[in-house]
Amino acid sequence: MSLRERFAAHGLGRLSEGTGAPEPAAAAGGLLATSTALTIGASSLPRALVDMSEGTDNKPASPTGPGERLVVAPELRARGTAYGHGIYRLFVRGRAARPPFELPRVSGVDSTLPAPPRTPAAMHPPVSGTVPHAAPRTSPGSSAPSLARSPAPSPAPSPARPPALPPVLPPAPSQAPQPPVFTPPDLLALGPDQGGFLRRVVHWPHALAARPALLGGALARLELPALTACQAMLPRLLARPVAGAPPLIFLDVETTALDRGAGALAFMIGLAVLVDGGVQVEQWILTRLSSEAAMLADLLARLTALAGAGAVLGSFNGASFDLPLLRTRLRRAGLSAVALERPHLDLLPPARRMWRGHGSDCRLVTLERTQLAVRRVHDIEGHEIPAVFWAWLRRPDDPEVQAVMRRVADHNLADLVTLPALAAALYARITAPPDLDAAVRAAEHHLAAGRRGEALSLLERWQSAALRPGAAPAQRRRALLLTAELLRREPGSRARAAQIWAEVCRISPGDPAAHEALAKHLEHTTGDLAAALEVARSSAAPCPRRLVRLQRKLIARLPAAAASRA
Repeated sequence: MSLRERFAAHGLGRLSEGTGAPEPAAAAGGLLATSTALTIGASSLPRALVDMSEGTDNKPASPTGPGERLVVAPELRARGTAYGHGIYRLFVRGRAARPPFELPRVSGVDSTLPAPPRTPAAMHPPVSGTVPHAAPRTSPGSSAPSLARSPAPSPAPSPARPPALPPVLPPAPSQAPQPPVFTPPDLLALGPDQGGFLRRVVHWPHALAARPALLGGALARLELPALTACQAMLPRLLARPVAGAPPLIFLDVETTALDRGAGALAFMIGLAVLVDGGVQVEQWILTRLSSEAAMLADLLARLTALAGAGAVLGSFNGASFDLPLLRTRLRRAGLSAVALERPHLDLLPPARRMWRGHGSDCRLVTLERTQLAVRRVHDIEGHEIPAVFWAWLRRPDDPEVQAVMRRVADHNLADLVTLPALAAALYARITAPPDLDAAVRAAEHHLAAGRRGEALSLLERWQSAALRPGAAPAQRRRALLLTAELLRREPGSRARAAQIWAEVCRISPGDPAAHEALAKHLEHTTGDLAAALEVARSSAAPCPRRLVRLQRKLIARLPAAAASRA
């Protein structure tokens, strides 16, 4: 069926020749005019299109052929939780209907609208068994109105009206005026326009009672570290050492895409710094695409003022996403990215190292729930944020768009506020591991940072727990093998490493790693070839070349041993 026939079958008019636009049909019944604008929302589509959308079971037959139907594009439907967050209404349906107008209610004054005058039909209800007067109508062939066939009821006497009530007067001006009601300022409101971008500053206090309501009170009981405590964490959390106690500035961005391509735009950038009494959060929100350079310049100026020369940047997955994206946008705007070239603390690698396997994943929201006991209520999802920004650009003055953009700003604020608490939880788990598994993970963190001495001392403190039979065999094996590997590289500690390998062979017979390491030690360090051959053969996966080499060495030693006996 051609496109022209499909338009005609569904009452959309006739397709004009050579233009591809539908023309209005001659008849008025069931046809749409050309001036009718079809909006994107499903509520404004014709009934025939909605009934014949894709996925429905009711497919009405077309007048020109059975089984013909129009398919509504998939992007016209709500996906996931976007409808609940209002993004579907903003991005697809457009503006929401305004509520009915209501007069303000003043104390002592009746502000209700007067009732409309009652018509005679409303004052005289019809008598049971009769039909009221029908509306006069004119037939096409005559000009006289046609009356209803049933006789009209006789008018009933009008009821007596109630006496009029005296009007309610407003209070006399001689009375004392009421004191104005104090309204506290909205601490989470979006800031004023700075020329193409907004800047919001929020102080998140340490005191639990003074915190504003955010995400259903999810962050009301979050324990935040003090400024001096956060500075003391850096030597254990960073991969490279820093001098002194530099300040720590956390960074988080919200973008229009989930990759770092050239089309990704950081339309919201947040900074958080620990101050006396809480955390100060500053956010930049873009309102015009042409003002991106001005917003980035203001961000760099503020970052330089807050950080100074030796400050450390902190983020969650910022080394792989946030900082490369900002460098790209700064380069495209013609600005220097020297302010970003400083020591960086990315909390995602140590979080994965310390908590992998303790939850479904290592996302920030999951770690907040499992490690910080924070459960966000009605938070917006990350994949829904780009649609909010494009609606924000089209209708920045729409109250509904502003409300959803404020939810995005609250989402960014929550990400920044929880990062210091997550850093404190990581520091506590690294310095004082609660169990053997955490001790091994902390030692691996020190090894990744190049601190072999701290890793070995930590494992030696837990060596007695690893040798106790009460611990899990897998955890004991992992801790002992890592301790033996560190002792093997220390001068004069290979004998202790051999004892640990022998213990692992006893705990887990046939362990390939322990048998291989002990066989090497017996062959090359002590020279006990027979013991080395026996240990190598006892492995669950012995090395064939090692077995052959040990057998040749033993055969070569036989004549020398026989000559020595003779």
